[in-house]
Amino acid sequence: MKLDSTNKVIASDSEAIHTKDSKMDCHDLDSNKSKSRNDNQNATTQDSITKWILANISFMLLVFSPLNVYVSGLYEFELDYMLPTILVLFGSFLLLYFSLIYLCSFFNGFRFYKFIVIFFNILLLVGFCYTFIFVGDYGLMSYFIFDRLPSVSEIQRVIDIFVIICCIVLGYFLLKFRFYINILKVLFIVMFCISSLNIYKVVEYIITHKNIESTPVIANDSEAIQKEDSNKIQNLDSKQSDPVFNFSTTQKNILVILLDNADGYFMKEHIESKKYDNLFNSFKGFRFYKNALSTSTFTLPTLTSVIAGKYYTAYNINHRQIDSVQEEIAKGFAMIFNAFYDSSFNIAAILDNPLDERYFKPLVKDSNNIIFNATKYENLYRQAHKDELKNLISNPIPLANLFSVSVFKFVPYSFRSSIYKGGAWLFNTRYAQVYSIAKMDAFQKLISNTQNKPTFKFFHFDVTHNPYFVDSNCKYVVTNKERDMMDAHKQTEICSLKILANVFEKMKKLDIYDNTQIFIVSDHGAMMQTFALPSKLNHAATLFYKPFNASDNLQIDSTNVVNYDIASIYCENISALSPCPNVDSNILENSRERKILTYKFVPQKDTPKGKIIKIDDYHIFKGGDIYDSKNWEVVKESDINKIQNLDSITFRF
Repeated sequence: MKLDSTNKVIASDSEAIHTKDSKMDCHDLDSNKSKSRNDNQNATTQDSITKWILANISFMLLVFSPLNVYVSGLYEFELDYMLPTILVLFGSFLLLYFSLIYLCSFFNGFRFYKFIVIFFNILLLVGFCYTFIFVGDYGLMSYFIFDRLPSVSEIQRVIDIFVIICCIVLGYFLLKFRFYINILKVLFIVMFCISSLNIYKVVEYIITHKNIESTPVIANDSEAIQKEDSNKIQNLDSKQSDPVFNFSTTQKNILVILLDNADGYFMKEHIESKKYDNLFNSFKGFRFYKNALSTSTFTLPTLTSVIAGKYYTAYNINHRQIDSVQEEIAKGFAMIFNAFYDSSFNIAAILDNPLDERYFKPLVKDSNNIIFNATKYENLYRQAHKDELKNLISNPIPLANLFSVSVFKFVPYSFRSSIYKGGAWLFNTRYAQVYSIAKMDAFQKLISNTQNKPTFKFFHFDVTHNPYFVDSNCKYVVTNKERDMMDAHKQTEICSLKILANVFEKMKKLDIYDNTQIFIVSDHGAMMQTFALPSKLNHAATLFYKPFNASDNLQIDSTNVVNYDIASIYCENISALSPCPNVDSNILENSRERKILTYKFVPQKDTPKGKIIKIDDYHIFKGGDIYDSKNWEVVKESDINKIQNLDSITFRF
């Protein structure tokens, strides 16, 4: 029994040992399962983080940044292609995102996969820093061209180094924290919400402009365009043409030609060089004012004062109670057109930004011959120059340029000039942009003389504004080649003068030159020309003036004038009928000692909707040669109201 009992005990010990081993095996198995679960969870988390990183990069590059750029200048794009552009951006985002996911899946499971994730995370952090924080200041962008060429300062190089080092460190360590995925989700949601708001702005713009669009767009059918082009050019002889360019042979004509960004200093060079004497022989009766100034440095704060007088300078607008800047601009334009309309003048115009037709059209009494959408002139130009433009595409959805701008905003300062390429952009598509030259080309081809009423015409042309698409002979220049900006600008000025010379010769043949009072004026000087004036700003404006029945050769006049003075001259024609509101008497007939206030415009994204135009860097021009430093002085804003004989303000505290 004992043996049996002993044997039994021994058997029990063996069984216990076996049970213990089984428990250990189960524990190891559970441990392995738990470890496997943790590994799977970590892998799943890493995959989720990777997907959100790629989603943020793709969305930032192809939706968020492009939409911000697009919304900032909707007037530059074709109305019918705005929604397709948004759809293309979202489609491109999805394509890039899923392509990156697909490519990364090939390396998932490899040891170096985590380095790929770290790389994209660093890329996202760098893009976030430069898109949202270190934006850079390059002035306003117009048709994908900055007012100032991107350059890299020493401070910006230091910022680049600091940001990249920080992003490398953060890019590695942030991936170790589970909360990071929530940060990525929040970033995506924020960008999506802002983009949704921008889409709403686009839709609102489309709806409002569809309702007020008054100019029919010529059909895209090439035969229809060719027939329309042929008919309109022949109409010069058959006394039928575009009513916008129709003048009277028996009544007064007043013609205001605004060459956006045309520089007074460069114009003086063109005249004094004698190189273009044959061209200026067509400018019979004109006087060129070599001491002409503009109050500010951009179109937005100056344009309204050009047509409506000094009451609408930025400084004076800022010191009135207004609803918004864009409404005040519309009021200034409308009051001048209405004054001439009430005086029985036929009014016509080609208008452009910053005037918004949504606010202007309800205020003006006759808008039949007022053009905002110049698409029909672009179509005529494309047909007339189809051989010249045959190697260039005409793409109304500027995806390549929008993507280029978003990459520009995404990368450090040191790389931006390589993306910008002098305005040619990294992903340029050889897009044939003809909006600027087309309007002037139509003017010289479609001018006529069958109007039986006096006329007032205001044409805003931007051939001389960047981006520069033509040379001095008005031949189209491919925009994906880098050009010297100053030389390109001067060439567009010569091109504009040649077109105007052709116009004047046709006016003489049509017997509408002598009875036409003509002004050629700019809103401000060229952006790159900041070296000539003592203020080191582009206040040197272009101003040519031809009175009625003047016929002598072009004269250079040293009288001190401001571009807002022209309103006082042409409004004299209706002073006894329906006077222009808030416009002085003719400055040339009531000359007096005066001082001119100038200032620099500080671009703000929401300026048109705001109640003020931000300006600083005030100077007083005291009279004499505008290029002589002794005639200028710096002034504090607080001291402006104390200055005697200051012409540029219309109030006193």
